[in-house]
Amino acid sequence: MASLRVVPQPVDEHVFAPPFAGLKSAQAIARFPFPFTQPVQGPYRYSVNIEPHETDGIPGSPTEHFFDIDEFYFAELQERRRALKAAPQHALVLPEVADAAQELAHLSLGRLAHSYPNYFSYYPQGHGFVWQNHLTGQAPTLFDPNAPPTESKPEPLPFLASQLPGDWALLQQRDDQLWLKGGVVTGPASWSLSEKLGMNYLQWHNPVPDQHQVFQRSLKYLLRLPPGQPVRRKNWGLCVHPRLEMSMENRHQWQHALQNISENDLPQLVNLRVELQVLERLPKSQAIAFYIRTYFLSLAELKQNPEWASRLVQVLEELSSDIAEYKNIAGVRMLIIKYLSGARHY
Repeated sequence: MASLRVVPQPVDEHVFAPPFAGLKSAQAIARFPFPFTQPVQGPYRYSVNIEPHETDGIPGSPTEHFFDIDEFYFAELQERRRALKAAPQHALVLPEVADAAQELAHLSLGRLAHSYPNYFSYYPQGHGFVWQNHLTGQAPTLFDPNAPPTESKPEPLPFLASQLPGDWALLQQRDDQLWLKGGVVTGPASWSLSEKLGMNYLQWHNPVPDQHQVFQRSLKYLLRLPPGQPVRRKNWGLCVHPRLEMSMENRHQWQHALQNISENDLPQLVNLRVELQVLERLPKSQAIAFYIRTYFLSLAELKQNPEWASRLVQVLEELSSDIAEYKNIAGVRMLIIKYLSGARHY
């Protein structure tokens, strides 16, 4: 099997924000985490689809390691800096999960250095650890996972978010519920950390139509999730441009974009947006860390793979009207089916 390995690329133009000028390599298209890996049997139904988060050993695949460092590393960190400067409320951590944030940062930095030794280093020194990012060339940072933040020591979750693409949320277990208590979320898909902070798991997912039983079952599963057995799922949607920041505060920028797309612009501008979501119970704090890494593929790029095009057409044809409305694709569904169906296998 050909290697799918990609390396971080310097950023010259905006990729995840206007003017959305980024181009993918052929490897990035081939390694895209397409969400429908099995044929759809009957009408498409919303499901959680949790599976073990196991590394697959395929060089360069998104799940070769626990975290994925790809060619968009610099572009995504640049977009996070922009988003946090515009809206600092994208990073919020309540005091009751401060220890969990420390634990999460320490665990994640160690994983990054172990998986990508040419890119990162994390080694013990004194009472703490020294972190070095060889990609950015920034000065070494001393991180003590057992000491509280000070003026000279960065907050753990924002610091982790400055080194690692993807978003983080921290869930605290209490009274047979999971409560959203903090995170750094600069690439939300139709939600906002500031809006959801303090909600429990079922309240957080309440907007999904007629899926209360699905989330009741997934909640029971996660309440029993043991440390050392991370799980993952893929969430999907469609959007115009590879726009990471789709918060509710800025919905005027993206909410009607799909409905207003022209048939001529659809192949290049409409993207399949897939979130690779990983959930893991932290061994010391017992909090659940929720990691979200987002990938985009334009319809023109997707159509290069006839099997993927066929599967997406099948899903869109069988999608219930309420889920289509929830995913904001009801008005454009038939245009997408028309465009992709030329590559469909019957």
